[in-house]
Amino acid sequence: PDVGLTKADAPKPGEMHILILGWGGSTCSQLEVVQKWWQGRGFPTFTTTFCSKMIEKQLCDIKEFLPTGADVLIHAFSNNGIYLLQSLCRDPERSWRLAGVIVDSAPDVNISPTLMRQVVNGCI
Repeated sequence: PDVGLTKADAPKPGEMHILILGWGGSTCSQLEVVQKWWQGRGFPTFTTTFCSKMIEKQLCDIKEFLPTGADVLIHAFSNNGIYLLQSLCRDPERSWRLAGVIVDSAPDVNISPTLMRQVVNGCI
């Protein structure tokens, strides 16, 4: 899959930042409609699709995009988006605050119930 990132805007501290985490096999061009929707509302956005072979680079690119202390809304698609969200939230050097999560195209019933409870309750 095309797991390239798209940095749409120059983020500024104090702004809400949107991370769009794609479904398995999605490309940045497929996520462009969602990205443009958020951009049209004035939010800096970043899109990527989880790839286990590139996870370290993806996490590094996301850290680079987000200023320290940023409020972040995650727009996660399906299982793949939730898996990347889990990786982001487990980062001990996380310097941003999770302000909310949109679970778009709900994950299947086999995803960890504990992880879903944490997402729903805002605990991660």
